[in-house]
Amino acid sequence: KLRRAIPDYDILFESLDPEAFAAASIGQVHRGVLRDGREVAVKIQYPNADRMVRADLKNLKALLGSLMALFTDIEFEPIWGEVRARLVEELDYEHEAENIRRMGEMQADCPGIIVPVVIPEATSKGVLTMEFVEGIPPAEAISDAYPQALKDQWGRALFEFTLRGLFEHRFLHADPNFANFAFREDGTVAVYDYGCMKEIPEDIAVGYAGLMDAVIRRRKTAIPGILQDMGVFKVDGQQLSREMTDPHVDLLQDIVRASPPYTFGEDSSFYEAMYELGMASWQEATDIRFPQDVVFINRTLVGLFGNLGKLRATGPWRKLLRTYTSAGGSA
Repeated sequence: KLRRAIPDYDILFESLDPEAFAAASIGQVHRGVLRDGREVAVKIQYPNADRMVRADLKNLKALLGSLMALFTDIEFEPIWGEVRARLVEELDYEHEAENIRRMGEMQADCPGIIVPVVIPEATSKGVLTMEFVEGIPPAEAISDAYPQALKDQWGRALFEFTLRGLFEHRFLHADPNFANFAFREDGTVAVYDYGCMKEIPEDIAVGYAGLMDAVIRRRKTAIPGILQDMGVFKVDGQQLSREMTDPHVDLLQDIVRASPPYTFGEDSSFYEAMYELGMASWQEATDIRFPQDVVFINRTLVGLFGNLGKLRATGPWRKLLRTYTSAGGSA
């Protein structure tokens, strides 16, 4: 079955392990060796995955639409359009291969990140073949087997990878699942799974740069206006209230403090406070309008914070944000 799934298998492959060593969202990943000796990872889509996912999307849309209608007046269709677009893109491995090629070019001069090289002759819509890039699995990387200084390096690499995607390249790896990363003893991070990528419009990148700059400079009064310029405002066109935005800014300012540098995960109250703020502002948030582009950006940032918390990473977050928001602000 594996051989039938791969075009020109007998010509290209020396061997392919029938047992998968990893699972993908709609497929499995197998190790193999090409006839030229290169070790590869081969992601093979489950049979009929396309048909099943598209059928499930109809059910998912009905469920999410009904739930949102119960609790909020936010327009559902733009959000659903964004979610559906990202999910459908993941069905096409040729599209993912192009994402990897593009990301590899963008990250070529970034020593902290490793992007696998695609083997195009062994790739099709349902099969994606890449060079095998070995790394330490996340569960092992966060254990006591590795020093905190190394975890801090990994955390910084992840932080800069996200900031580059948002501000410099405006092409964001938008699936922050911790399993999509592997860690290496030289401090680098291998990044897998490029099915969910997000193109960032220039005005949205500039808006996020403005927000982060305002947080660093403690300009709380500027936040509602920046959000409004980004397309985030009340349904009646009014800005969000300071009562809603200030508490969130207070929390984020701790991350960008000058000294001592912030350690993610050192205090669980940060995440508890974020949750409590979300619940406290739920009523006011029910009639907020926002651009659909922020859905996967916010998902990525929240996932990044969670991953840094697992690593308990400490780093020069303030300095890095200043560097990248300056680039984004002038884009």
